[in-house]
Amino acid sequence: FDHPEVNAEAMNAITQQTAQMKALIEQMLQLARASEQTQLDWKTVSIEPILTSIQQSMQQAYNRKVYLQGDLTATLTTDEAKLRQILYIFLDNARKYSEDDITVTVKDGTQLQIEITDHGIGIPAEDIPHIFERFYRVSKDRNRKTGGTGLGLSIAKQFADLIGATTSITSEVGVGTTVTLQLPKEGLQHD
Repeated sequence: FDHPEVNAEAMNAITQQTAQMKALIEQMLQLARASEQTQLDWKTVSIEPILTSIQQSMQQAYNRKVYLQGDLTATLTTDEAKLRQILYIFLDNARKYSEDDITVTVKDGTQLQIEITDHGIGIPAEDIPHIFERFYRVSKDRNRKTGGTGLGLSIAKQFADLIGATTSITSEVGVGTTVTLQLPKEGLQHD
């Protein structure tokens, strides 16, 4: 208490750790809810307003450019809240591990394909098969720099499974990463 600079540094560290614990608890609750019998809200939605709102949020909160391109007028039948959360997690990861612009490309075919591409640090090939595992971290250094918990991609994968989407990741260290989300346009067979 006699050294204000040490006191301020300690308070800053406590605040950061508290925020990290809060994020971890929130993500664990999301996983628990996803593991329960989830009632999905199936409806036909347009992809453009979903992507535009996430794009604006990223640009306002983090001053990061997110470019949208491709078949933005596409529609699909899905649970909009789950899709929105999946996309936010993938875009937030792209933001955390890249200083460059992020590009989202929509391709409308027999399925709706959404690719999120960053030009960041990339992921080593040996880590890609484990990337969706709970608490998996590519390196401890990433945890310190980004404050991540290793649960975001696991949550995204679980929500993707719920709405019938498939996910894949391609990456090259030092070049960047592309996350691809394939969504059925008519949703899953549901009651």
